Amino acid sequence: MKDEQKDPYDIKKFEEVLGESQMMIPESIGRRDKALDDLRDFVSALEKDEAENNDLMTCEWMVEAKKLAPSEKKTVDEGEDVTITAVDGLAEGEAF
Repeated sequence: MKDEQKDPYDIKKFEEVLGESQMMIPESIGRRDKALDDLRDFVSALEKDEAENNDLMTCEWMVEAKKLAPSEKKTVDEGEDVTITAVDGLAEGEAF
């Protein structure tokens, strides 16, 4: 946008929006991790309390929950689970 000598106000607003978006990433990751911890705890409690309930233990929901939140927490290197979208080459009004 700067190279194309766009309106300085538009550039400033774009930079503000970009900055706000980048600040939301760590917060979103924290909320995601909290939700996965909650799901992990819930599944663990169900496995203890309802171990004999074969229908519950094999239902589609439980299978998917175990895939999303396995009992062992995975460690992820910072930035490994986030993809940054390059916006440098976008034309005005072009969606990314």
